[in-house]
Amino acid sequence: RNVAMRQPTQQSSNYKDIHGVPTGSENAVDGNADRNYDDGSCAHTDAGDIYQTWSVRFNTSFVVNKFVLYNRDFPTASDVPRRLQHFILLALSEIKHLEMQYQDQEAQVLQVYTVNEYITNPISQVNISTGNKTDNYLTLCEVEIYG
Repeated sequence: RNVAMRQPTQQSSNYKDIHGVPTGSENAVDGNADRNYDDGSCAHTDAGDIYQTWSVRFNTSFVVNKFVLYNRDFPTASDVPRRLQHFILLALSEIKHLEMQYQDQEAQVLQVYTVNEYITNPISQVNISTGNKTDNYLTLCEVEIYG
């Protein structure tokens, strides 16, 4: 089952959309994998963060085996979906011990990124970041974590 669904989240900043589209961190675990940003189901950070990050913290620890990240769809501009490319994913234990680190190495931008990684120790937090690309945004339209 998707253990991330409706769990507490946070992100380094919230994009202030001029049309009022919601961009809060909770959008990435609302159960809606709609990749169209304008529909209001994506988490989106603002420009200017030094280290753009999004995180989910579980109410209890889980042993997990798969992470699925839904990228933003933007058919008229190829640079927007590219923002998620080369993301970094960290899985942390209850005492903040690093249990798994993954960095995307895909040559192509994907609509949906799947990381199959069986983590034997229970985790209680997952952080996703753009690395150190300071001129970037982090947009996640849904994050599913299975355990």
